[in-house]
Amino acid sequence: MTFQIKLTLLFTLLIAVLIGGLFYEFDTTVESYLRNTAIKNFHAIVETSEGAYFAFADKIKTRTLDWSSDGAIRAATGNILSLPEGEEHAAAVNNLARYLREEKLKHDPSISIIDILDKNGIVVVSSRADRIGIDEKKEEEKFHAHRFSEAIASPLFREVFVTNVVYEPDEGMEPMIHAVTRIFSAVKDAQGNLVPMDAVMLLHFTNIDELGNILSGQQQIEQGALSGRVLFEYLKTADIYMVNKDNLIITPSRFVGDALLKLRVNTYPVKACLEEGREIAGEYTNYRGIRVFGASMCLVRDHTVLIAEVQADEILAPIKAFRSKLALASILIALAGALGVSLLSRFFLRNLKPIALAVNEVALGNASVRAKIKGHDEIAQVGLVFNQMLDAIEKTGRELQDAQTKLTSINTDLEQRVKERTGELEQLKAGLEQTVMERTQEMKEKMEELEKFKKLTVGRELKMIELKKEIEMLKNK
Repeated sequence: MTFQIKLTLLFTLLIAVLIGGLFYEFDTTVESYLRNTAIKNFHAIVETSEGAYFAFADKIKTRTLDWSSDGAIRAATGNILSLPEGEEHAAAVNNLARYLREEKLKHDPSISIIDILDKNGIVVVSSRADRIGIDEKKEEEKFHAHRFSEAIASPLFREVFVTNVVYEPDEGMEPMIHAVTRIFSAVKDAQGNLVPMDAVMLLHFTNIDELGNILSGQQQIEQGALSGRVLFEYLKTADIYMVNKDNLIITPSRFVGDALLKLRVNTYPVKACLEEGREIAGEYTNYRGIRVFGASMCLVRDHTVLIAEVQADEILAPIKAFRSKLALASILIALAGALGVSLLSRFFLRNLKPIALAVNEVALGNASVRAKIKGHDEIAQVGLVFNQMLDAIEKTGRELQDAQTKLTSINTDLEQRVKERTGELEQLKAGLEQTVMERTQEMKEKMEELEKFKKLTVGRELKMIELKKEIEMLKNK
């Protein structure tokens, strides 16, 4: 792999790392911005929806107060409470019931039943005859369907107690909202306050769809507004719904059919509100198991949670779509960068290849080659120095060759002289060896003569000793 390719790959890798880092930083920043913006927007939306819900609840209260303040109803209720059981009492009950059915219900289709309860919670008058005699106090204790006990004990005029959506089969097949208020007579006490009766009015509202329409914006359109469902038209997965204290959804679900008072919701915002009394705004998993951005409002008075949310995928869809484009752009930039680096490296390293070729030739033994250098940059300077080095090497080679030739001549002369001297020495050696051999032979002969002489001398001495001994013996005789 050539240096140019390595350099191109290195800078391409650096460009890719830089682009990848910028891509990651941009992606993280934009995703965080979209997430935080969505959460803030839905926090504002849920606050607005909270106001819409309270306006809806106030409408129910206003209707309840309006009807409970009806002079005919107040007078008839007081009369019924004062009459003993009998025909007159029954006639009064029938008259009031007819009035409720014919003069009241027709003015508000959202109300299905009107009940008058005595102090014990027994239905004494109703727009539905089959409800007379029902013990609503037991219903309250068993199902918490309404707030009769609070209403009958309230000394305040114009105080209404609303219960969020409930479902009671004996009252009808539709979910209802119950509103209870104490009935006051037209008589005032010494302090100028209206005197309360031992009776309450219980209204059964079935306008649950209206609440859903208010939260979705459909109600505004029905009232003549040019827009109202912008949120749901712009965000296809947005949803606004309410959950009661039993963790049941009490408004129509946009995505789950027939969910009213059947779908149990036990998500993070519901737990935070019902268990900790805390409102949230953030990311969590909704009742469909989908990650969403949303916010909640705790309606403490009604023991209800109001939630507005949207699927995280829809909010982050723009960045996901942009990621593909950005990835393609990054690849194109990286390729363009690689091409640019390749061209630049080719330009800046144009003198490096001739140097490399020259080095290879020199390695093969051709010291006469020279690198063809262009320009005056650093690499050109290196090439120039390389050529100068080759010149110096070539010059030194010639000098070495001359010296080698001279040395060879000197060696030849020395070898001849050594050969001559060696011949002379060999002749001298041969002469010396002959002389030594002759001298050795002479010495050998003389040694033999000396040995003979020694033997003769020793023999003579022995004979002399014997003669001395004989002479000595003769003397002794």
